[in-house]
Amino acid sequence: MSVIPGHHPGLTWPRNEGRTSLNTLLPLLCSLFILLGCQGQPSAEELEAANYGDMIAQGRAEELLREFFQTRLKDPESARYRFTQAPKPSWWRDPVIAGSGLHFGQEAALWVNAKNGYGGYTGEKRFRAYFFNDVLRCVMERIGDYWIPWSMKRGGRGPSPGTARRRRSPG
Repeated sequence: MSVIPGHHPGLTWPRNEGRTSLNTLLPLLCSLFILLGCQGQPSAEELEAANYGDMIAQGRAEELLREFFQTRLKDPESARYRFTQAPKPSWWRDPVIAGSGLHFGQEAALWVNAKNGYGGYTGEKRFRAYFFNDVLRCVMERIGDYWIPWSMKRGGRGPSPGTARRRRSPG
């Protein structure tokens, strides 16, 4: 117990002695959530049984990605795309918040730069896109050391809740 400053010395108030404060607990919980989002690679059996679907053509992948960003950027007409990796067989996981499902398909890499609401370019942002049977299934943005899934909902802007790590292609 301690004395409340500026009050009668006989009045006391309880201190947070022996209890964990929210300021201590919150960073711990955030770290735990991030670590849980970092699932491991698929097992050898999962990779052996993987169905990567039909390969998507580079032109079709670029077309689908341009359509995806048209509904999600502030100024889609200003968008500059730099496609750095043709689609190749790969895998990805949903974030923990979405159930951590394992998916197989093709992965393509690109950089996107577009104008923000103030009319200035934001700088290139790195993305990975995942396709299965000619359908865009997942788009992830690189933020720090993590790949953050973007909302696949039409008109949804920016990363959706949860985190996922970069996935490597087989072989």
